[in-house]
Amino acid sequence: MHNTDSKKLVWLNLLLSLAILILLLQSSNPRAQEKGQIEINQQETMEVLPDEATVVFSIVTEGETPQEAIDANTEINNKLIAFFKDKYEVETTRYSLNKKTRWDPKTQELIELGYEARNTISVKTKNLDLTGKIIEDGISLGANEIQSVYFSISEEKQEELKEQLLKEALTNARIKAETIAETSGVKLGDIIKIIPYENTYYPVFRAFDVKGLESNTPEIMPEKQTIRYSVDVVFEIK
Repeated sequence: MHNTDSKKLVWLNLLLSLAILILLLQSSNPRAQEKGQIEINQQETMEVLPDEATVVFSIVTEGETPQEAIDANTEINNKLIAFFKDKYEVETTRYSLNKKTRWDPKTQELIELGYEARNTISVKTKNLDLTGKIIEDGISLGANEIQSVYFSISEEKQEELKEQLLKEALTNARIKAETIAETSGVKLGDIIKIIPYENTYYPVFRAFDVKGLESNTPEIMPEKQTIRYSVDVVFEIK
């Protein structure tokens, strides 16, 4: 009796293990459970010229006291804003005040060197031909660093391009699906599901050295940038 019960228990354990294995295999491959469907991943790309340019200036001033550094910075800052605000989109992106020190190896002490105020201003334009002029004007008004210059595609234009790329992706996905269906000897049906994927877009940055730009307007030639859009399209099979 004891042997019979043991054999039953062994068989039950084997059946249970087999059932669990089948469930694991099915869950790890969900597409194996889907019948009568064709899934296409379609990505479309487009190269376009940017329609926005942003110049980021840094104003760096020093003073023996915090107020001296701030006052010198504020004077230049106000000049830049007054000059640019009616022509472009202007934004103050960062402001900082730091104590300057230097380590003296002879005395083994920190020597205080006063204070440094740093203010960052971005100037954006939709007329890319004016980028060099913005750089020249900012330097002549007292900005002593160009933190970055970058060209970007505006959000409005991105949305317009994504809509266009989505239409192209759906068209090309159906062409591929029809080829697969014809080759397989089945008939393609309607779209069951569309899963879009947002592709991260990054503007193109340029580095500039202030030296040598005080009296010359730099010529800026933006490069084409790539917009990507991809979707998964699931078709039914009739």
